Amino acid sequence: MTIIAMHCQADRALLATDSEYFSPDGTPAGDTCKLVTNGIAMIAMAAAGAACVARTAALEVLHADNLDLLLKALPPKLQKARATLSAVDHPGVSVVALTGFSPRLGRMIAATLEAPDFVPEMTSTFSQPWSDELVTLHPEGLCDLFGVCQAQLHALQSEYPAARGGVVVGALVTRDGIVCRQLGDLRLNLARQLRRLAA
Repeated sequence: MTIIAMHCQADRALLATDSEYFSPDGTPAGDTCKLVTNGIAMIAMAAAGAACVARTAALEVLHADNLDLLLKALPPKLQKARATLSAVDHPGVSVVALTGFSPRLGRMIAATLEAPDFVPEMTSTFSQPWSDELVTLHPEGLCDLFGVCQAQLHALQSEYPAARGGVVVGALVTRDGIVCRQLGDLRLNLARQLRRLAA
């Protein structure tokens, strides 16, 4: 039930995710930061699904010094985390979205790793839930992603009416550095929309 929007070009990558998380029974459980960045290796990551997978991926990202090597090392570690902790954590559908600078290719790349095998799939665009706006918008900056996340929340609410999205945090990753910032609060936006409808 996590919102993820990722868009990658040769010279820059954008990644945004929301803060709301759910308990295994499907009820909202609060807010947490789901965006992890490594300013040494120029990597940003967001994960959805089982917390054991997200934790493992986050620790690996924080300790990585090369995105290419990280993509090779992650699959068995994520498989092991999912198998080991599935007894205490709802296994569900888990996906890790990674973007950053590839020393091997000399440009920005993006990949997703999805359970159960977590084999990296190279991509330039990823959206969970899917949003055609992410493809047609061709976002250039972080400010472009908040509208995409609003559309994603609307799609998510058709299946999970209790979803509110929370705070959206985004990262702009280039070869020279990472800029992170809060893009907005989907709950505040929803409240404003409801007030307008009631007026």
